[in-house]
Amino acid sequence: MNVRANRTSLLALSVLILVSIGGGLALWTYSAGGPTGSSAVWPTTSEGAPCDDAIRTTDNGFVATPHGSSLTKTAAAGQDFGSFLSGLISSNKTFCLARGDYPIAKTIRVAGQENVTIYLAPGARMTTNYTIRMLQIVRSSSITVLGGAWVGPGGGNYACIEVDLGSNNITVKGADISRAGHDGILIRNDTAPNLRISIVGNFLHDNGRYGAQDYEHSKYDSVKVLFSGNTVVDNSVGGIYTNGVGEAEITSNTVRNTVDTTPGLIGIGVTNGENDTVTYNKVDHMFWYGIQAFYNNYTTITNNYASFNAGGSDQSGITNDHSFFATISNNTVLSNGLSGIHVERSWFVSVKGNSANGNGRFGIEFYHADMPVTSMAEVTGNTCSYNGLAGIILNSGIQTLISGNICLDNSNTGIFLYNDQGQAGSSGNTITHNIVGDDRNQSTARTQLFGIKEVNQADNNTIQANVLFGNVVANIIRSGGPSTVVSGNIEN
Repeated sequence: MNVRANRTSLLALSVLILVSIGGGLALWTYSAGGPTGSSAVWPTTSEGAPCDDAIRTTDNGFVATPHGSSLTKTAAAGQDFGSFLSGLISSNKTFCLARGDYPIAKTIRVAGQENVTIYLAPGARMTTNYTIRMLQIVRSSSITVLGGAWVGPGGGNYACIEVDLGSNNITVKGADISRAGHDGILIRNDTAPNLRISIVGNFLHDNGRYGAQDYEHSKYDSVKVLFSGNTVVDNSVGGIYTNGVGEAEITSNTVRNTVDTTPGLIGIGVTNGENDTVTYNKVDHMFWYGIQAFYNNYTTITNNYASFNAGGSDQSGITNDHSFFATISNNTVLSNGLSGIHVERSWFVSVKGNSANGNGRFGIEFYHADMPVTSMAEVTGNTCSYNGLAGIILNSGIQTLISGNICLDNSNTGIFLYNDQGQAGSSGNTITHNIVGDDRNQSTARTQLFGIKEVNQADNNTIQANVLFGNVVANIIRSGGPSTVVSGNIEN
């Protein structure tokens, strides 16, 4: 009887000591199936991994409690949290921050480590008023950053989170990152190919340059960076950007500008790389480009939605500039200021299955820029209607197949073969099996003046087996050279 009473008393005393030592632990959100608000259960990350060090704020600073120990690590009087956490970090450990504010004056550094997780519980907020990198990962591998808010100083030249110098297998997931002087997240490896970086499910907003950027000074063919499921809003220069990256995958992100017309020039940009894929993204209200590939070969841009991007010159819903062997397919590009899809100085580009409707000038545009001619492309199976000037235009485009497209109710022209003064004419093109017309019942409402129009030095093209109807002035008009073949078209 006495033994049982003593055991009960000891258990109650142990629980009381645990609650007293780990009072902040009740602030954690626990994994599914575990109790919430009970300090008797050790906290885990949002992905269920147990925490090696549980970190919390106190009235006097910060405390870290190691798993399985009653001893705590307490910040020195006045010690900055950035220095405190940097001093704790070591390989093969998970560090978990409870709800609270963690102001830092010095960069949190993960240098030369492996298999480290930094988890910020819901309500944990990392802030700084200093122009510093908030977190820098250097020459480390298998580092994971999960959750929390990271709030920069709103100025300066640094990212909130920076991944540097060959760091491999890095993940930043579920974080709210804002007010960096430059990028919300910057990847800058520059030392080795075949790295894996994953930027997944973050909210990246109001940063001074891009929401997230991978900028390599030398071109790597297989960095394999993944940007997936991020919401990227109101960053000063743009949303997601890569330079010198091969096999980048940018998928299922939402990128937009919501404040007036000045921030957010480029929604998604891939530059100086190759074999990159841009898929299933939604990009709208950017000041210049929705999606841009620039000097980026073998790019795949497919199943994206790009709308209300303002555009000027070559800026559009999707722009492919100086980028060869690209595939632009199954995208929806609506109501962009200039063109839905703009292809410039690029060869062997496939534009197929897109909906390019209601854009300010052209649905799909091929443009020579500083080259004498361009194109050698395939433009097939697209819908190009209700655009301000033409559904499809080749400007000094050669040896291009335009087939199976529907170009209805555009202002002026359905399919336009053109060249600027002093440029070579569009020639050697085949325009076949397209449906080109104006199908509005009242003739006074029709705006598509010409079905297929060939002007200036355009010549030696084949226009055959198209269906043309309801064009106000003419179904087919030729003012170019004498060698174009027109045959087998069905006209009303």
